[in-house]
Amino acid sequence: MSEIASVVDLCGQNLPGFDATTDYWQAIVTEAELTQSPLPPYAKSYPARLPDGRYLLLPLRGMPTADGSAPDRCVASLIANQASMEVVEQLALHMAQAAGAYDFDAVIGLPTLGLAFAPLVARRLGHSRYVPLGYSRKYWYRDELSEPVSSITTPGKGKLLYIDPNQLGLIAGR
Repeated sequence: MSEIASVVDLCGQNLPGFDATTDYWQAIVTEAELTQSPLPPYAKSYPARLPDGRYLLLPLRGMPTADGSAPDRCVASLIANQASMEVVEQLALHMAQAAGAYDFDAVIGLPTLGLAFAPLVARRLGHSRYVPLGYSRKYWYRDELSEPVSSITTPGKGKLLYIDPNQLGLIAGR
């Protein structure tokens, strides 16, 4: 039996394997349209309830362990750049509505997946642009404008986050 076949979810039930993600992130559904209960235990997916009461079904992924043994916990996964445009637009609308209570000077988009939402959130908040950050260092970038980052989905793969120095005017003093 493969390691992935022996993953145990948060409720202690054996997961027979993970679904391909091709069909995930493509539609937001009502509770009546869910193909599973919105209540635990969760086996292969997690129904994330959105502010409007609808759901986005997220696949569960086993988290690697430090010793390389079979995963014993899962994370619900959203890969925005693989989601349908309708889903991204709806999620950005919810984000902008939540952020609307605050007075933002700028919206900053983090790579890679945050860049799918940042322009839409910025537009909904009345901004004409957003500030994109990136992992790729251009020759005119400055090292002092970088910051180390890590991710639970790419353990041990430290990266640097960069801002284009030409974008500093959009955030200076804010």
